[in-house]
Amino acid sequence: MPGRDEKWREETIRATSEEQFRQEFETEFLGSTNTLIHPSVLKRLVFKQPLYIKNNFDCYHEPEPGRNYIIVCDVSRGVGGDYCLYCF
Repeated sequence: MPGRDEKWREETIRATSEEQFRQEFETEFLGSTNTLIHPSVLKRLVFKQPLYIKNNFDCYHEPEPGRNYIIVCDVSRGVGGDYCLYCF
């Protein structure tokens, strides 16, 4: 666009931030800024096929004897509530 040169870019970034500029003007939509995992790291992640899928569980690595494991899951249903009827 006319007037959007390198000087405009630098001034815009100075007024906001590099992340905001990339999201607003370079259509880099990698999630919200200031997330736990930086958007530049999310961009480098690659898809890996699971070893198998069973009962909606995707297994990417078989458990190893002698190790302890935990599982974390999001049980929300996308209805806008911040609660769980099944949490205990």
